[in-house]
Amino acid sequence: MRSCQCVRVFVILACICWAGTIFAAAMPTTGTGDSLADNPLLPPAISVSDLWPDLTLNQSVPSIAPGRFPPLYSANDWRRYEKKYAPQILSAMRHRVTDKIALANSLLDKAKQTRHHGLGRLLDIKAFALTYRSRVGSPVAQRALAQYMTLVSPDNIVEIGPIWTMSQLLAYLGATPPQDREHFAALAERADVQLTIKLLRCAQVAAAARTVRLLVIEETLPVRRNAVLMGQISNTRALTSQSVAMMDYLDQQYHLLIKGDVSAATPIYLYALVIQNEPLVRRQIIRRWPKSVPAQIQKLLASVPGNPHADYDVAKLLHDAGSALPWGILRDRTLYASLQHYHIFLNNPKTQWDRISRTLAKIAVEHLIEQGARPHPDIAPLTPFLGSAATHAS
Repeated sequence: MRSCQCVRVFVILACICWAGTIFAAAMPTTGTGDSLADNPLLPPAISVSDLWPDLTLNQSVPSIAPGRFPPLYSANDWRRYEKKYAPQILSAMRHRVTDKIALANSLLDKAKQTRHHGLGRLLDIKAFALTYRSRVGSPVAQRALAQYMTLVSPDNIVEIGPIWTMSQLLAYLGATPPQDREHFAALAERADVQLTIKLLRCAQVAAAARTVRLLVIEETLPVRRNAVLMGQISNTRALTSQSVAMMDYLDQQYHLLIKGDVSAATPIYLYALVIQNEPLVRRQIIRRWPKSVPAQIQKLLASVPGNPHADYDVAKLLHDAGSALPWGILRDRTLYASLQHYHIFLNNPKTQWDRISRTLAKIAVEHLIEQGARPHPDIAPLTPFLGSAATHAS
């Protein structure tokens, strides 16, 4: 009997392991970004935790913006807060919930009246911190988040970070009324998508690979029923994974480049041309290999103002170079750059009699579209909820 039980347990464990393997294989893989730590083509990596707001009531030092990004509030804003509002918030830690709610409402009124947007953002965050944990305070916390969103730039990752934190807490905690949680779950997903895309555009690929993992937290059934939002989430995951793969590929090319391999110069140059605008990298490559493909492209680009045929020649070189790249973001963006130069050539009145090149350019445009020439994606699901539209009814 005991041996039969052991066999049964073994079979059950084997089935569980087999099912886990199948499930893991079915899950979409996203680059972890762990391989990017020493990539010489990337700027110093920022810590994702620096994007989240300090929700403590006894904050003694100002938040520091990661990297070279503008801070959430200035040093003067912090001094105004520390002098006038910090003592009230500190004493509120010992008070009843109703007193905290009253103080939070007062902070929100002050934030709305101040001319200093940094101070307004700080007061909104502290009003949220005072109220989000209690059911009676949840409406005030929701008001604090909505008011904070009126002071946020859609391109500033430091300002977007707190939206994800606050909306995720409102979606997760039981203090939020059940009918409101799904709204904040979707808002958290929108904030995460926009934050990840902006991080990718700033070449903070490792940070994007970390924030994109947070999307699973609020991927609730109502969110999954939102086809538009789920499409944006899927595209963001794919772009992040492809960005990690692209940087790993370029890291390999860079090591070949420093060994003198001229073939590695082209992908590095294209990255510095169509992904991240890095003139210094381009100049160094051209100075080292003055007769290479990058040098030809750069020379033609410089002659564009006085040479109406230069755009056609640049487009052809970019088309050939892009077609030789592995499938991924760098290839797509290079082909799109080629497409743009073909369009400039076709739209130039000075080329109207160059019928052979115009015909070839039209054929090339159709070919590039079939090959997957794509621009930088404009995925910004949070933007419509910012500014004057940032209300709970949005």
